[in-house]
Amino acid sequence: MRLIFFFFFIIHLTFSQSVYELDKKADSLHKVEKYEESIQVRTFCLNSFVNKNSNQYATNEIKLTLSSYYLMNDWKQKLQLLENLKRKIESDKLLSDFFLLEFYKNYCFTVGNATGDWVEALEIALQFLYDVENKKVILNIEEQVELFIDIAFIYKKLNNENKTIEYYRKAEEIYFKNGKVESEEAALLYNYLGASYYKVSDFKNSQNYYIRATSIWERSTNGNTINLISSYNSLISNLLEYGDLDNAKFYFTKLKKNIPAVNRIAPSFIDKEILSYFHNQLKINIAERKANEALVTYHQLYNYFINLIDKEAVLVIFSDATSIYAEYSYRKKEYEKAFSLLDKAEKILIPFSDKKALIDMYSFYSYFWRELKRFDKAHFYIDEAIKLCPKNEYRDLAGLYTSKAMIFFQEKSFHKSEKNFDKAVFYIKKSNNADFYLLSYNNEIAKEYFDIFRETKRRSCLEKSYEGYKLSVSLFNNIYESGLFNTGLEEYVINIRKGLLEIALLNEENNVEIVEMIENTQSKYLCKNFLINKKLKSFVEGTNYLSEINALKSKMTFYLKNSSVDNKFKANQLKNKIDLLERKLKNDFPFLNTFLNPNFNFNQFLLKFKSPVLIYYKTDTSVYGVYVDESNRVTVKRVCDINDLKARVKEYLLKIDNRKPMENISNELYTILIKPFNITNNNLTIVTNTFLNGMPFETLVDNERKFLIQNFRINYSNSLSLLELQNQKHQKRKDITMSVFQPDYTESPYSILPFAEKEALFLHEKFNANYFTKDQATINNFLKYKENTVYHLAMHAKIDYENEFKSKLIFQDKDLYFSDLYAMNLPLDLVVLSACETGLGKNHAGEGVMSLSRAFTFSGVSSTIHSLWETPDKQGFEIMQYFYEYLNDGLPKNEALQKAKIKFLSTVKAPELKHPYYWSGFVLNGNSDALFSKPNNYIMIYVFLSLVIIAFLLIYFLKFRK
Repeated sequence: MRLIFFFFFIIHLTFSQSVYELDKKADSLHKVEKYEESIQVRTFCLNSFVNKNSNQYATNEIKLTLSSYYLMNDWKQKLQLLENLKRKIESDKLLSDFFLLEFYKNYCFTVGNATGDWVEALEIALQFLYDVENKKVILNIEEQVELFIDIAFIYKKLNNENKTIEYYRKAEEIYFKNGKVESEEAALLYNYLGASYYKVSDFKNSQNYYIRATSIWERSTNGNTINLISSYNSLISNLLEYGDLDNAKFYFTKLKKNIPAVNRIAPSFIDKEILSYFHNQLKINIAERKANEALVTYHQLYNYFINLIDKEAVLVIFSDATSIYAEYSYRKKEYEKAFSLLDKAEKILIPFSDKKALIDMYSFYSYFWRELKRFDKAHFYIDEAIKLCPKNEYRDLAGLYTSKAMIFFQEKSFHKSEKNFDKAVFYIKKSNNADFYLLSYNNEIAKEYFDIFRETKRRSCLEKSYEGYKLSVSLFNNIYESGLFNTGLEEYVINIRKGLLEIALLNEENNVEIVEMIENTQSKYLCKNFLINKKLKSFVEGTNYLSEINALKSKMTFYLKNSSVDNKFKANQLKNKIDLLERKLKNDFPFLNTFLNPNFNFNQFLLKFKSPVLIYYKTDTSVYGVYVDESNRVTVKRVCDINDLKARVKEYLLKIDNRKPMENISNELYTILIKPFNITNNNLTIVTNTFLNGMPFETLVDNERKFLIQNFRINYSNSLSLLELQNQKHQKRKDITMSVFQPDYTESPYSILPFAEKEALFLHEKFNANYFTKDQATINNFLKYKENTVYHLAMHAKIDYENEFKSKLIFQDKDLYFSDLYAMNLPLDLVVLSACETGLGKNHAGEGVMSLSRAFTFSGVSSTIHSLWETPDKQGFEIMQYFYEYLNDGLPKNEALQKAKIKFLSTVKAPELKHPYYWSGFVLNGNSDALFSKPNNYIMIYVFLSLVIIAFLLIYFLKFRK
């Protein structure tokens, strides 16, 4: 019947339509994936041409071949067809942009699938993207998104998840700019992003994208149940791994309601999702310690799996569920049950050609036997896993040899343990890649080398431990490429920091390198944006070089992993290209590498920064102090147990807040934090990115019962790398130029600040400052005068301790949010935040306190004075007045603030006002240099006297000659 219809359809076309219309009809059929019908119409169209040499005829031939491509199943045949077609396309250049996109999309995927060479596939896709970006090909919104998603998919094939995320985010940006963030197409993209962020253990971002996807599909009426169930399963698994049981249960309830609908919609789809559903239910049962429910759920999963005809695609889900349930039984000391589960699953998995699930299961076997100290069996199973593991699966081999070494370590066979750790390190290095698994293995190896050293005192193991942590730093920096610090990295960073500091306590010869490595495993978010806000002219052009270098490195990694002779040759070619580009980058843009990859060089820092620095680092158990004296000697000490110090600091701050006597605990904290370092210089920069951020060190009382402020000029910073940048940016000027902002809160819910106006008027008169009050205290004026030396903000701040992006400064017209500051470029030398709690905020793992002061630093400000609590208005005004007077005398900022506080303490009449609550709330963060150089009167006198003497001698000499 279909053929009869088509026959009459063709006859109708013959008499009623032109060749042009036939072409368009074939195009429309092709675009809705009716390829057979398109071929038939296109063939008739070609037969209708009188001139077989015309451009239109050639274009239709190409389109016919593109439709034929979809009816072929063999990848190699498809590749041959497209290779032939490519020559025509490149010579004729007649295809529309839509068909060009389709050809190159098919071409790159066919190359990848037919040859396994995904690097070449990537080159094809990136070349096409280059043509699009240079307007040689014009794509609509949907086509641009499609291209970015395709490139992301190829990067996923190359195991470069960071680049995968980058291109998914480019696609997301297109949706954002075109108002399609709530579309169903965007939901699919969010699902991809959720999976990719999960792959790099960035659980929070992964959750956010899965939730965005599910919320769109939940509202849809277009039958998205399949997508919804898949996304629910992924989200629940993510939440459970993140430890968020309540939300996991919430989404599991939604998943459960949708499961019955799947069988009606897509019976072929349900196997993987039903098993995932049981898998998630099992994990929830175990998390809630519901033994009976867990038993029932596992049997449901097992029975469903056993009855499947095609088990190959879901082996890993079955294996993982069995291993999880076996481990749960093992932890309950039901050893016989645990091994029975594994034995039963092993027999099922052995016949299958895909050994991944079996390898994972053998790893569990080995782990259980090792825990039971049955080392013979532990060795047997890990050896079986190693035998099954393909020789080019370097990451898996690294993990297996790490496990084998751990067995030998527990047996106290330290030489054999070391030998297997060496093998694991060999495979980590051979992988020439960086991911969370490799970082995890390497951290464990470095720690165990240190433990072997402690057991055997073999210096070689201490050296290997040190080299191991160095490799961990390198792996970390390759993983952490951009954006906010992934909280999943924090655990690894703490382990690296702890290992390096323990080594430093034993051997101080590497202390400079150790501090440098620790600094380079902290968040670089502030440093990157501080530099970017300098707005180098070469930024855009130079970043193109960096992007090309990163792409070439990704390709080189692929060729090195697939080590045939041909691939080694290609890898060497790529290495030569990379070397040439890197040399060009260094020559043409010498500052750019610092710009985007702000690696901290401690030796360079020591050459420039001669003032003593005291740095505090925390690990999971301890707080360490690193003191750099004026002669650049670096001393490392363990100062305290972290929980003990947290409790003392909390008590101390509570006493300050409640104006309670605090001398004893103040002296205790001095003894713990300051005294061990024997500081003699009166300048001190304190660097910390921990809970110590909120503590005013100047209030600590020494053994002579004097406040630290009486002996030290103190300033603070979040990291050494940021401190270096803050000091590089400062340039001395001839005088102070200032803008003062003082909103009027008379008709607002905020209280009036009676001394804010006095403060503002004093600065206006003293420094001829631009004075913005009432209707003039607006954000527009704030942005208008950003070339000043100083901004003084006498206003209210509102701090949100749960969501830092809601923290804000209250201007007259509207609020200036934390996030707004992050997007600004403010090349100021000093911002004084004469507002409440501007140095406080939510503490993010890896990032530190997300305060308004921090946001100003982010925007490029060299230094800030911020408050640690609600500083009393009158006393705050007095201290600020003294501070500016000393600043105007040309004193360094830290000395000006020190003298202001000392003057307050010496002049205040009421004894109770000497309590630190009233005078220590304002602290200096960043560059401590003077804002300008004031002429030295003594030098002027000496110069004048010298000139008088020279004149006198000259007159005497001339007189003598006469």
